[in-house]
Amino acid sequence: MIDHLPVFLLITPLVSAIFSALISLFLKTEKIQKIIAFIGLSLPFFYLILLFQELSNGTIEYDIGGWTKPYSITLVIDELAFTLAFITSIITFLSFVYSLKCMKNKDGKFYFFFLIMVSGLYGIFLTGDIFNLYVFFELTVVSSYILITYGDKKLSLKASFKYLVIGSLASFFFLLGIGLLYIKIGLLNIEYLSIHIHNIDTQTQIVIFSLFLGAIGIKAAIIPFHAWLVSAHSTAPSPISAILSGITVKTGVYIFIRIFALGFTLQNLNEMIMVFGAITALGGVIGALVEWDIKRVISYHTISQIGFIVVGIGAFSTIGVAGGVYHIVNHAVFKGLLFLCAGAIIYRTGSKDIREHNIGKAMPITLITYIIAALSISGITPFNGSISKSMIESSVYDYPIIWLILVFASIGTIASFSKIFYYSFRKSPKKFRETSKYQEVPFSMQLPMLVLAFLCILMGVFPNLWLDTLILPASSSIISGYSAMQIKFLDPLHILKEWIIVAMGLILLKVIIVRSKEIDKLRKLISKFNLNNCIFLMVITLISILIFLRIVN
Repeated sequence: MIDHLPVFLLITPLVSAIFSALISLFLKTEKIQKIIAFIGLSLPFFYLILLFQELSNGTIEYDIGGWTKPYSITLVIDELAFTLAFITSIITFLSFVYSLKCMKNKDGKFYFFFLIMVSGLYGIFLTGDIFNLYVFFELTVVSSYILITYGDKKLSLKASFKYLVIGSLASFFFLLGIGLLYIKIGLLNIEYLSIHIHNIDTQTQIVIFSLFLGAIGIKAAIIPFHAWLVSAHSTAPSPISAILSGITVKTGVYIFIRIFALGFTLQNLNEMIMVFGAITALGGVIGALVEWDIKRVISYHTISQIGFIVVGIGAFSTIGVAGGVYHIVNHAVFKGLLFLCAGAIIYRTGSKDIREHNIGKAMPITLITYIIAALSISGITPFNGSISKSMIESSVYDYPIIWLILVFASIGTIASFSKIFYYSFRKSPKKFRETSKYQEVPFSMQLPMLVLAFLCILMGVFPNLWLDTLILPASSSIISGYSAMQIKFLDPLHILKEWIIVAMGLILLKVIIVRSKEIDKLRKLISKFNLNNCIFLMVITLISILIFLRIVN
């Protein structure tokens, strides 16, 4: 039984989706579909608990179809795959529980596409060959297109179409890169590719890497390939936004790690990747600072936090990659929590504009969990974001400009989430003086928020629970070697730096409040950047990458 757990992990949500669809043909009630979805989303967590014991004996491999590597369809569970699959099981289940009360316009099809998306996510993390990586990613994003439309009808349809157009461009780049790899090597098993990638000539490597970077840049929303993300994540239902931002966008980062670790023999890749990451970290913050829509603010910070992750991975040191991978996990937790808090606020106030909330202390659970999430994403000790951010920053001390950009991004992060706190919970506009009409959201919405808030604290106070058992072994295998390192989690100087950043962030918030009219003008200017402009900029960037790599190689 335990030998087949990898394939059970993959097919349980898929089989549940099929049963859910069949039942919807005969029964109008959603009760049985909810039970099926509950089972299909909870079982993978227990599968992974059992697989963790097996993982201590080495990487788990499962061949499908009677073939063997490198010709078989192989499921591979190493520390990295397990880490992301495990956090996926947590976030998807909690988002499902939250959706039971939060979403009023869902139907039987919602559960079908939700389970299909989850099955695709597990497939991405478990597959051992690059073509099936593409197949499972397409399964995930196609179901995501549909789930987005359960949000604000008119806006979500437009966002879903934008996601579809730009996503199709990413799929084309990715499939083209896979085709070139197959022509040159003849097989698509990831382990086999990493052994033989050096046999490909430099010019072809440049083309392949550029295509993959373009595809992954779109999938992971790296600036300037990010244009689809804010609209998609901000208009989707909040529990779907939590998964899209917490997990789905990370699949692009996961694919990037796998591609980057193949071992392309090109010069200056690390520096180029770190530059893209730094620009993304700062650019996402700038977008958030000019927004008043709570979900758009949080969505822009998804872009920014992806930038931090990419910087850590680009450093390609043990501490950098470990920081990047741990930040993937931490971001899934605190960003999922932020979207659920935003959903709770919108559920009661009916508005996404933070200037219209005036909740005060009427929703204490939402307030407390929001503060925990805000401190976590801001990297304040002892919350989880502080650990991974400090590791990423430590990895770029030799690149002072990159480090300084990350500090500026952290200042902007403080300002952004202080802005939400100030307007949604503190400021009281005259026309919204009456707050007694607000009350806390139902318990089924509170529970996922409380669990995620607890994880923000637990993973910050006891980071070694993840680092020693999963993150550091995964990072060491990615860079093919272990570098000894000393991580000071309670360094007084680091804590002092955090609170200096907090002070500067609050000063920036004051500027935003005073200059709100100028902020509105800047937001309108950014909004004029349409789909055609985005695609043009992406193509120009891709050509520039090709030219740069040709020059330095």
